[in-house]
Amino acid sequence: MWLSYCKQAIHRPQVCYLLAIRRSLVQQSTTGDSSIYINREIIGCNSVSELLGVTKAHLPGFDNINIITAFDRVSRLSLYYERKKLCNDRIFARLCQAVTVRSETMTGLNYAHLAWSLAKGRFKCQNWQYLDMLQAVRTGLESNIEMLPIQKLALVSWSVANYPKLKSDVIVDKLIKTITLRSHKLATGHDINQLYHAFAKLGYQDSKFYDLIDTQAEENLALFKIQEAAGLYHSLSILGRENTRLWSKLTLYIKFHANKLDGKGIANVTWSLANIGNKDDAFLQILGNAAMERIKFMNPDSLAIFAWSLVSLDYFDDKLFDVIADESLVQMRKFSAQNLSNLLLAFAKSNYMIPKLFHDVAESTIKKLHNMEPQAMANIALSYAKVSYYEPNLVKAFTDKIIFSRLKDWHLRDLADLMYFFAKMNSCDSKLLEKFNKVNVTDWLKGSPPARFTSHELIIRIVWSLIVLNRQPRNIVAAVMNPQFLKEATTACGGALPNETQCQLHQIALSIGSIDEYGSQDPQLLRNYLNKYRKTFNTTSQSSLTSSYSFHVDVTAALESIVSPEYLESEFITPYGYSTDLYFETDLSGKPIPIEKAQTTTELYTPLAKNNRLRYIVEVDGKTHFLRKYQLYTGPSILKKNHLKKFGYNVIQIPHFEWRIIDSFSDKVEYLRRKISHYDSGDSVN
Repeated sequence: MWLSYCKQAIHRPQVCYLLAIRRSLVQQSTTGDSSIYINREIIGCNSVSELLGVTKAHLPGFDNINIITAFDRVSRLSLYYERKKLCNDRIFARLCQAVTVRSETMTGLNYAHLAWSLAKGRFKCQNWQYLDMLQAVRTGLESNIEMLPIQKLALVSWSVANYPKLKSDVIVDKLIKTITLRSHKLATGHDINQLYHAFAKLGYQDSKFYDLIDTQAEENLALFKIQEAAGLYHSLSILGRENTRLWSKLTLYIKFHANKLDGKGIANVTWSLANIGNKDDAFLQILGNAAMERIKFMNPDSLAIFAWSLVSLDYFDDKLFDVIADESLVQMRKFSAQNLSNLLLAFAKSNYMIPKLFHDVAESTIKKLHNMEPQAMANIALSYAKVSYYEPNLVKAFTDKIIFSRLKDWHLRDLADLMYFFAKMNSCDSKLLEKFNKVNVTDWLKGSPPARFTSHELIIRIVWSLIVLNRQPRNIVAAVMNPQFLKEATTACGGALPNETQCQLHQIALSIGSIDEYGSQDPQLLRNYLNKYRKTFNTTSQSSLTSSYSFHVDVTAALESIVSPEYLESEFITPYGYSTDLYFETDLSGKPIPIEKAQTTTELYTPLAKNNRLRYIVEVDGKTHFLRKYQLYTGPSILKKNHLKKFGYNVIQIPHFEWRIIDSFSDKVEYLRRKISHYDSGDSVN
C-alpha cells in the first residue's frame, strides 16, 4: 500500500514529502511500530468517513507525523460539500485540538506540511478547535521559518498565498528575507514556480526580489520539465514580467518543446499570451497543433480557458474549435458554471455557432443555476444574446432567478448584460421589469450605495434595454436625457462615448418623442449632444447592412415590376439615421411618385410632414434579424420597425424564410403586391 501510494506521489511534487515521512518514521525508534502501523492505516483510507473512523480509533496514539498525514488525506479526499460537514464533526475537531496540544513538539517541517494541507483543503470552519489550531500553525511558522530549507519555504509561500487564514505580516516578511538569503539554492522549476505564483497572489512587487529568482530560473532552465516551464510562464504573465530575459528564454524553450505539453500546460501558456495581449500567430499555431493531439486529455478548466484565450487573441481555427466543442460536449456534466460561461463566451465572440453545444450548455446551466454566481450567469446570457440563440427554458430560468434574488447585491455590469439578453430575446416578465424600475436603476442614478459599481455606459445600456422591451420609466429616462449626465458620461469615457453607447442614446431619444417634455434645463445643449449621436448612428447603420446580396437583388428585381426603378431607391437613409434596404413613395391613391429628397421634420424627433404622400420602406430581413431556432424577430429589429412606423413610414418586411419558398418570379411579384396592398387597404400609418 505504501509503495503504491508513493509511486503515484512521485508525479505530484506536493506529496513527495510522504517519502520523507516514511524515512522519519523508521528513524524515530521511540515511537515504535504503532505509529508506522497507524500511518499505513491513514494512507490506506479511501474516503473521509473511513479516515474519521481510523482517527477515532487511534487518535490517542497519534504522533506528529500521524496528525500531519491525517490532515493531508482529509484535504485530498474531501469534496467541497464534505468539507462543510467536517467543520461540525467532533472527530475532526478533536484532530484539530491535537495539533494545538502538540504544538510545542512540532518542527518547522511539520508546520510547513500542515500549512500545505490546510491550504489544499481550504476549510472554512469557525469552531474554536479549528481557530486555535490556525493560531498554533501561524505561531509555529513564525518561529521556524528561518530554519526551513528553500523547498519548504516555497511550499509555505504557496500555502500562505492560497489560504489567507494562515497569512500574517510576520510570516510574509520572514519568508521574503529568508528566500532572499537562500535564493541561490533554488534549482527546480516546481519550487521557482511556486514562489512566483505565491508572491504574485500576495501582491508583492519588489523587482529586486524577482530578479534573484529570475537568475536561478535562467541558470536551471535546461533542467526544467516542460510543464514546470509552462507554469512559470503563467506566473510571469500575472506579474507582468514579459519584458525580462527569462520570459524570452521561456518562450523559445516552450516553442521547441510544445509537443510535450499536456492539456493544462497548453491552456496556461495560451492564457499567459492572452493576459499580456501578445498576438503571436506563429506561437499560437504551434500551440494549436499541440492541442489537437491533447484535447481529449484536457479537463473542463483547461478546455474553457484555452478556448477563451484563443478568442481573446483574435485567433480562430474552425477545426480546432470543432474539436474543443466535441470534447466539451463529452465532458459537459463536469463543467462548472464559470467554465460554461468562459467556453460559451469564446464561441459567441468568435461568432462560431454550434447548435448542439449551445443547447447542451443551456440545459446544464438550468441545472446549475441554483448556486451560480451572477457574473457567470450574466456571461452565459451575453453569449446567447451575441449569437441570437433563443432557448425559452433558459429565458424563463434566468427570469425566475433574478426575480427571487436581491439585485442590490449584483454588479451593475452583470445586470446590464442580463437586460441586454432579455432585450435581444424580446422577452421579459413584467415582474422583473418592475423590480428593475423600482429597486435599482433610480438608486444607481442618484449615487446611493450600489453606485460604487456605477458606469454611465452600463446605465445607458439598461435604459436602452428597457426601451427595446417597450418600457419607458419616465424618471430613469429623464435622468439619462440630461446634459449634465451626458457630459459626465463623456468625461468618464475619455472625451467620447463608444459608438454603441451613442447609438443607444439616439434610439432612446427616438422612443421618447419630444425631448422638451422631460424638463431638460438646457434643451439646446441636449440637442447638440443628440445631433452628434444621430450622426454616429447614421454612420454605424450604413456600415452594418447585413442583408444577403443575392436576396436583396432578387427582391429588388421583383419590386421593380411594381415600382418603376426611377422611383425606387436602394439603401435609403432616413432623417432619423436608419439605413433601409429599399424605399419608394406613392401619392394617396397608391401611384408611385418621385422621392421627396429633402425630407424634413418639424422637430428633431417627431414624424415627417405628410405632404400628401405615402412612404414605403421594404426591409429585406436575412437570418441576422431573427432568433436562431425560431422564426421570431430580435428585439432590436422590432425596435427599428416601431421607430420607422412611428415617424410616418409604412414598413414592409420580407422574411428570408417566406421568400425562399416562393419559386416563380410572378409569385414573388404577387407576394410583394399583397404586402403593399395591406397598407393601401387602410393600414397605412398616414
